[in-house]
This record gives sequence, C-alpha cells and structure tokens, in this order.
Amino acid sequence: MKKDNHPRHIQITGRHIRCDTIDDRELLAQAKSIAEDPSAAAGISLANLYAIRDTCQRYALGRAQRASKIAIDTRSPTGPR
Repeated sequence: MKKDNHPRHIQITGRHIRCDTIDDRELLAQAKSIAEDPSAAAGISLANLYAIRDTCQRYALGRAQRASKIAIDTRSPTGPR
C-alpha cells in the first residue's frame, strides 16, 4: 500500500485529513497539540485559538474543536460562553 506523504496531510483525533491549504494544516497541527495536551494552549494567542476552533469546525473535528473551545473559555475575560 502506498503511504500518503502529502504536505497538507495530517492525522488528528484518529482521522486522516487532507487539508485544503498549508495554513489549515498548521492550524490543525496546533489543534492536535491542544487536544493531546491542553496546557499547549498557553502559548497560543486568543485570536489564533479562535482560528483553530473555526478550522476544526470546518473539518468536523469535534474533539479538537471542544479542546480549543475550552482553551478559549479559560482565557476569555468574560468566561465561558
């Protein structure tokens, strides 16, 4: 079987995703790190966390989207939404 080494390919939350853009792949790589270790979100800006959440939603990655939403809620001054 041929291995897929496409530069926009990523495995996240048990799924193989071929991203539409390299930027999406970078955001999903950050989402993967947040899903695996929530403390990884500490070094990511709030605006970038929103972009990560939206990208996860676009690719239907519920687990990673929830992890990014939790990170947003803990860092937002208004608290959870």
